Amino acid sequence: MRLSALPNLVFLAATTVPGLALAEGFERPVPAAQSATAEISYALATLSFLVALWLVHRLVQRK
Repeated sequence: MRLSALPNLVFLAATTVPGLALAEGFERPVPAAQSATAEISYALATLSFLVALWLVHRLVQRK
């Protein structure tokens, strides 16, 4: 290792190590309740998916 790289390593250690020592732990976010609009849209999407599956079933059954 060249001696000219030593100041770069000192600078890197001086800037990253204190940041790691002062870092806070991860706090999980509080889950929010699902809105009524989201529930309605999910129900409509589920029903449309079931209708599409039924239509594909009927299409394949005829052949």
